[in-house]
Amino acid sequence: MELLPFTKDITVFTNGAPLRISDKYKEDLSRFRINEKKIKELYGDDVIEGLVLEDGSREAVNGLFVAYGSASSLSFALKMGIATDGKSIYVNEKMETNIPGLYAAGDCTGIFKQIAVAVGQGAIAARSMIETVRKIRKDG
Repeated sequence: MELLPFTKDITVFTNGAPLRISDKYKEDLSRFRINEKKIKELYGDDVIEGLVLEDGSREAVNGLFVAYGSASSLSFALKMGIATDGKSIYVNEKMETNIPGLYAAGDCTGIFKQIAVAVGQGAIAARSMIETVRKIRKDG
């Protein structure tokens, strides 16, 4: 629901798990495409371009959001090759991970689990992303 102001073209990938949704949101479900196939891998060169599903089919995407509860940030980080420090994702002062163009903010970074901290880190990450995109456009 949080993404609807930005796009109406949303697909929920359950990665092979049955979709569990509270009665409160069942009516809203019709706004989204649902894909219950298992995801094998992501593809793309400089940016994510799509997903390869276990059955060999491909789904083009312009972005990907991992939903809370579908995987812990740490297990997701480890699968992606993101550096971790104990039970947290390692970030620098710009909220950059060890993977260029990938940022982390909030509880997954191991700082105080407070909304104020997450908001502040999110603002720093957003500013860093803007600077990165400007640099790419300027150099590109």
